[in-house]
Amino acid sequence: MTSTVGREGTRRSVAPPGYAAILALEMSRENVELVKRLTEIGRAGDLDAYFEFVADDVSGTDLRGAPDAPAAFHNKQELREIWERFTAVFDGFTREVDEYVAVGDWVITVGRWVGTSRGTGVHVQEFGVNAARISDGKIAEAIFSFRDKQTAIEAVRGR
Repeated sequence: MTSTVGREGTRRSVAPPGYAAILALEMSRENVELVKRLTEIGRAGDLDAYFEFVADDVSGTDLRGAPDAPAAFHNKQELREIWERFTAVFDGFTREVDEYVAVGDWVITVGRWVGTSRGTGVHVQEFGVNAARISDGKIAEAIFSFRDKQTAIEAVRGR
């Protein structure tokens, strides 16, 4: 930032050209790093630590809708209940992420949900592209189960 003196003799800050783009890029990097950290916390199974980074009023949808799970959630507790349903059914339930893509306030993850069925012992992998909108260092909105990365990018761009 630079400082200039206006006609009235008052000082004001003026951003150099391209500053907004640099700031947006830095925020995108921070958001990706946050989601990477959350992926690791989730893999470690520390739900309490994970949910410290989820906004109380988080909302979201699962575009495919898992059996016995609601297709939408409207707060942190509802999201946690969905997560706990999966961890009750699958040992080692976690997300393996191959790619992180920043799109504005959103971070798209391309990867798989994995776990081993407690009932059958069968190892399950479910491909999925998810998107999380970050606000004030927390997940504020999430959309699960896009069919591919490009569809996710188009859906969140400009939201």
